[in-house]
Amino acid sequence: MNKTQTGRKPPASHDPIDAVFSSWARSGRAEGMERGHKRGASAAFELLGLPKQGRYLDIGCGNGYSVRWALDAMDGGSALGIDVATDMVARARAASADYPNARFEQVSIMALEDEAGYDAILSVEALYYLEDPQAALGAIHGFLKPGGRFALAIDHYQENEGCHSWSDDLGLPMVLWSIDTWIAAFTAASFSDLQCHQIRSDDPNDEDWKREHGTLVIVGRRAP
Repeated sequence: MNKTQTGRKPPASHDPIDAVFSSWARSGRAEGMERGHKRGASAAFELLGLPKQGRYLDIGCGNGYSVRWALDAMDGGSALGIDVATDMVARARAASADYPNARFEQVSIMALEDEAGYDAILSVEALYYLEDPQAALGAIHGFLKPGGRFALAIDHYQENEGCHSWSDDLGLPMVLWSIDTWIAAFTAASFSDLQCHQIRSDDPNDEDWKREHGTLVIVGRRAP
């Protein structure tokens, strides 16, 4: 969907997050991110309990892999992927050309306008780039249908010391919260039935942090 179709102005080209991740998309790193995040992302996705006919949203969709997972799992549902990176969205659209019920928009969750609710929402490695993740969690809760679920999957959290240099390494600001802080933020945003998991790798060749701490997955539900 282009600018004319959405009626929204895409993020400015000087947006540092757009610049970094669009460059990654152009260099082929989008597919590397899909492979690297698959363990945690697939665990979070399974915990969503996506209905056979539903509406699905991926926040920070990258090359659109989870949108395709959702449409493969559903029977007649629809799925939207959003990302602030221009070239990630372009890559997602190209990779999902055979999925007529897939839609992608270049927009932040804080600027998304959508009247209909979602049965399931996923966000992988995205919310900690936002200045106010608490506000984002409140917005996400509002986008869910009653009884719908949201799953967060992140590697960047306080207990994982292996990630503490990432903000400096990328030159991007990142919120570094503890597990307890994330759980408290979900609670403050009115999510219920919380589940919290650390999805660790059992591959001896993986980095130490992936085996010791792993991907943090938190799932919450909007009350029926």
